[in-house]
Amino acid sequence: MKSILTLLYLFLFVYFVSLFVGGDWAAPVEDIAVTCGSDTTDTIGSSAHRMAPDNPGRPYDTARLSNSEFTYRFDLTTGQKFVRLYFYPVSYANFARSQALFSVKAGDFTLVDHFNASATADAAGEDKLYREFCLNIDEQQSLRPVNITFTPSKDAYAFINGIEIVSMPTSLYYSAPESDGFQYVGGGKLKYRIENSASLETFYRLDIGRNITKELENTYLRSTDDQSNMYRKWDYGHNMYNTRDYGDGMYLDDFSKESSVQSYNYTIRHNFVTIPEYSAPENVYLTGRTMVMNNTINKSHKLTWKFPVDSSFHYLVRLHFCEFESHITRSGDRKFQIELANRTVEEGADIIQWSGGKGIPIYRDYVVYMSSPENEKKVNLSLSLAAFQKDGVTSNNNPILNGLEILKLLDSNGSSNAAPQVKSPKRSNKSTPTLAVVAGVVASILVFSVVGFLVFKRGWRVKDSRSSHRMKNSMKTHKSSLPTHLCRYFSLAVIKAATENFNVSSIIGVGGFGNVYKGWIDSGATVVAIKRLKPESSQAKVSDFGLSKGTTNVSKTHISTLVKGSFGYLDPEYFRTQHLTEKSDVYSFGVVLCEVLCARPAVIPTEEIRQASLAEWTKSCYHNGELYQIIDPSLRGKIASECLNKFTEVAISCMNDNGTDRPSMNDVVRGLEFALQLHQSAEGDINCIERNIGAETSSSEQSCATNDSIKCASATIFSEINNPSGR
Repeated sequence: MKSILTLLYLFLFVYFVSLFVGGDWAAPVEDIAVTCGSDTTDTIGSSAHRMAPDNPGRPYDTARLSNSEFTYRFDLTTGQKFVRLYFYPVSYANFARSQALFSVKAGDFTLVDHFNASATADAAGEDKLYREFCLNIDEQQSLRPVNITFTPSKDAYAFINGIEIVSMPTSLYYSAPESDGFQYVGGGKLKYRIENSASLETFYRLDIGRNITKELENTYLRSTDDQSNMYRKWDYGHNMYNTRDYGDGMYLDDFSKESSVQSYNYTIRHNFVTIPEYSAPENVYLTGRTMVMNNTINKSHKLTWKFPVDSSFHYLVRLHFCEFESHITRSGDRKFQIELANRTVEEGADIIQWSGGKGIPIYRDYVVYMSSPENEKKVNLSLSLAAFQKDGVTSNNNPILNGLEILKLLDSNGSSNAAPQVKSPKRSNKSTPTLAVVAGVVASILVFSVVGFLVFKRGWRVKDSRSSHRMKNSMKTHKSSLPTHLCRYFSLAVIKAATENFNVSSIIGVGGFGNVYKGWIDSGATVVAIKRLKPESSQAKVSDFGLSKGTTNVSKTHISTLVKGSFGYLDPEYFRTQHLTEKSDVYSFGVVLCEVLCARPAVIPTEEIRQASLAEWTKSCYHNGELYQIIDPSLRGKIASECLNKFTEVAISCMNDNGTDRPSMNDVVRGLEFALQLHQSAEGDINCIERNIGAETSSSEQSCATNDSIKCASATIFSEINNPSGR
């Protein structure tokens, strides 16, 4: 009896495991298809509909159009969903093709913003458009109808031909609750979590290497559809019927088109024991693309695809593999390298080692952030497969790929999810200069968004009748682990004490954005200038530091000018146009970031022209690959290269000459937070900056350098003192 029960329990165990791992995906809870413009299916607010001018087939043969906002309402259950939108951008009666410009929101998620359907279709060389999104409906959202709202732009109209909503398995593309997340390209050991608060847009879903004749397809391929009941579209092509490449061949570079071959095995039977069967259609794992069979030649070349994507976004890249070639039977028989966005993500990819055997499908996930140094809207996300470089390790260094998916990550507003939700391994609590630099900068943004100040370190003790009074206050400042000339953090209480609670008798200048106060810190040992912003000012807050002029004679420090602001911090657009915007703040803060990185003031008048302006010098060195020349020597060898790259990238992007090309302050904060996470994840395994810098100076020498103009920075006073009135 016990043996029978044991067999029964074993059978039930295997059955349920097969359901879980094998991926029997039952019929989805939601399986909604709406032919928009059809009288029988529409449940919308006020709008107009017109028949399409020809018969393109469902769901494109009818459309709903309107010059005003209209909404579809759906009762949905909790969970993750596909939302697909179908567009046929042609001219309809009274609706010109070129005048369609609109935004679409699904619940709290912005799916498209200022979407020009005709221009998008023309750029893609397509007559119809299909946009697929992934989003999560939480319990609160499921209590009320989910609205999909179409909002025309001014003097434009919105339209839609078809809407599809289909449930998907939990954590198909989102991070599972127990998961650390996906491998983050360029982030070392960091993992990137895709939370339910994000939405995703499918950019590419390719069946790699599937370019065969219709006859072969009908004979061997088991199904041309996604049998998981999710109706995902996998692109592929038939080169013999078309003059241009289709499928993945469209994205190969010229050499890869000539040197790669399509590989297939139509008789192999797959065993889905590592990933669920719904991960991809079985046909995806029947074909692939590889290089020529020559281990020596392969070492000199790469199999490379280039996929156009939007810049300044994160992307989930999923690579599908299945070992089906007859001569590859065990781990180590094939090894190759994988690169994403020119970064190596796998040194020795071994499909059988990952999957557990031949004929077992597997996929690998990576998250990569794509940016453009030239602020271009489109960039190429490159994927390269390269031969394994070490001899004698594997009998076959030929790379292979079966399928690919690329999805763009969005926040609820449809914008870039620039601050990744990352998890890093356990690390020590050692304090490092970079950690303090980034933490101090981020804290300054968040805490002192109302009170702005600029502190000039004095090289001499103040001789003032009021200094003894301030010394009694025994003012304490919060200091980071950095030398004081690099980074100091001041609480509001300390600032108030330094200025006797912003006493009017301490005012030494009045600007359009606020008053400038003379104060004392370090028990009266250091005199400072502090600027207090006017709360009612509607202008930018950072760039009006006050026009400063370095001189050795205090009596000659008072100047006036039509342009208000500090030399070195001044937004070039402000100087040219006399107009301040919120992006003027961003420029000025970029200069502050450079000061943190280089431990020198924004302007050194006596230096050569190239080095006089810190902003221009930093940008020049950055673009010439000479940034190491100006980084503070005390940071060399103590800063993770990934953190340095991100910190510098943020600073440089802030100082773009064109204000529209600069990031928002929210994006700046996210970038700095990410730089901090990159540093924290390094665990002491830091790729140090080159130490070829000669003899390093002491901290005291760095704080005042060797130049008289810097030593006498204490003589620098704010502008507008001669005429103390606001603008």
